[in-house]
Amino acid sequence: MRTKAAVTDSVSLQSTALIEGINRRIFSHWKLKLGMTLGLNVFFLSFYSLLQRVIFFTPRELSLNSIDRWVEFSPVWIWVYVSLYLLIPLFPLFSIKVEELLEFTVSLVLFCSISFLVFAFFPIECPRPDHISVGGLYDLLVVFDTKFNSFPSLHCALALYAVLFGQKCFFKKWSFLLRIPFWGCMWVWVALIAYSTLATKQHYFVDILGGFFVALVGHLFLQTQSGMRLLNSVHQFLNKES
Repeated sequence: MRTKAAVTDSVSLQSTALIEGINRRIFSHWKLKLGMTLGLNVFFLSFYSLLQRVIFFTPRELSLNSIDRWVEFSPVWIWVYVSLYLLIPLFPLFSIKVEELLEFTVSLVLFCSISFLVFAFFPIECPRPDHISVGGLYDLLVVFDTKFNSFPSLHCALALYAVLFGQKCFFKKWSFLLRIPFWGCMWVWVALIAYSTLATKQHYFVDILGGFFVALVGHLFLQTQSGMRLLNSVHQFLNKES
């Protein structure tokens, strides 16, 4: 029979091993992760902000469908809306493979670029109410985020892709008993973020479908021969530069 001290030591060792494993994953390829983070943010914010403020074609508003009308405006959902920014870096942060990090970056750039082209040539105004102030985080969002760049929803695209990437990299590494509740929670998170885009009136329902579509395009393209050749080319380029 194990003594209390032995059990305590065993738990302590397991905790230490867990912490060391987490640290090893987080700090693995930290320079690449830092460069990815800075580069993707500059790329995204530059084009996203430009296309919100420089409109090349006449913007349009879409007709509300039954789902758009059913979901009432509720600014309290802004907290779920901004939770996306915790979901996006979650799985790349714990990746220890350069190939996975490059796949995340290339795929994100691909489907964001597709979205930016749609924003530029087919600008859509979101159904957000004008001249409304509720205070707090929602008002801050309205200051920085104009009503353009509605279709497709990059919010939903990024949420979906984050979990697709995470499943591809980590799904098989966990036991069945851990997979089901964890990934179930991840998909619920994606669904809640999608709902929050409707509740905050940042998007139409069709924007969500468009966002999911471009995310799938970016994800599935890199599983094709052409996509893998593109990844190999990027990898070789980085090796030459390093």
